[in-house]
Amino acid sequence: MPTAEQAYQNIIKHIEENRLEDAVSGLLAFAGEHGPDKMTAVRMRRSDWKTLEEEALLLGNTSSIRERRGALKLELFRLADAILKNAAEKPAASPAESGSHIPVAAPFSTPRGEGPVKVFLAYAPGEADRTGGAELQKSMALLLHLKRVEIFDQQKSPVGAREATLAKAMAEAEVILLLLSNNFLSDLECLNLQENAFSLYQQNRAAVVPILFNPCEWKELDIGRLQALPRNGRFVSQWANADEAFTMISREISELAKNIRSRLDYGEPTAKQNPKAQARQQKRAYDTAMLRDLFRKGNTGALIKQLIHITSDDGPVYDEVLLLEQRWKAVSEDEKNNTASQESLTIRKNQLNQGLLQLIREMEGA
Repeated sequence: MPTAEQAYQNIIKHIEENRLEDAVSGLLAFAGEHGPDKMTAVRMRRSDWKTLEEEALLLGNTSSIRERRGALKLELFRLADAILKNAAEKPAASPAESGSHIPVAAPFSTPRGEGPVKVFLAYAPGEADRTGGAELQKSMALLLHLKRVEIFDQQKSPVGAREATLAKAMAEAEVILLLLSNNFLSDLECLNLQENAFSLYQQNRAAVVPILFNPCEWKELDIGRLQALPRNGRFVSQWANADEAFTMISREISELAKNIRSRLDYGEPTAKQNPKAQARQQKRAYDTAMLRDLFRKGNTGALIKQLIHITSDDGPVYDEVLLLEQRWKAVSEDEKNNTASQESLTIRKNQLNQGLLQLIREMEGA
């Protein structure tokens, strides 16, 4: 097995020689070995690379494509440097660590499905988010006192076995609360947790509730289609009285806890497979020539209209199309009314195009 320095040099060489597929593959392995906390960022860059290559095939090697490829290479260089730094700072494993498995303490006092409803609370490590997490828990004090719920706090998990503890707690949770903010979206651990939470939601293993704390572009996440609290869509920090917002959220969680166990699957988890990918295996393939032509011409409105027409009887695909339509309408409205920065609009348009291309590939049976 190559040393960390050798793996790093190989990745740098791939980037310099524009072999980005090899570079991303190398980074995935590199992060898995020396920087698990960077894995989400690497996966995001892999998605960016795939979208970029797809657009280059459709649109040609335009100046915009070249600029974005250069920016992507810079991001890959930075990730490689960060992972190498992790490897250099990683202490040598002690005999106990390199030997038998260290058991992880049970995150909850009773097994899943018994006792209080198990609640996993995730939020970013910043001061404002910690305060928000504490205020949310304070609003649930009566539920805790009556033992209707039990809360596992992400930021209070032990440091030593943190990754294993978080994984165990999330696997046993029945309700997962995600306190959303820009800090949450910029924290790799939080992003990874929301991906895992959405996977559990798709498997009907847990209810996932986005909590709108500080304004952020959360609709681009997988959880963007879920019902958030407060229901009126206003972030807690925008309320004149934050206690009122948290009280409303706590009341909703109380109602959810009353009937959640009649809705969840408590059987043994099946083999780890992305439920979304599993569902797609059963989808039919479409003729997408017209769709690709509309995408190439930049006619997003007509493309979405055509997608709605041809997928109306294919539930899972149709749901994805409706979500993309909502994102397109939001971007169009902000652009029309000049209510978002040009940088934000560009990012959101690129993300929308990425989503459209990904959906077209899936409709082709890829």
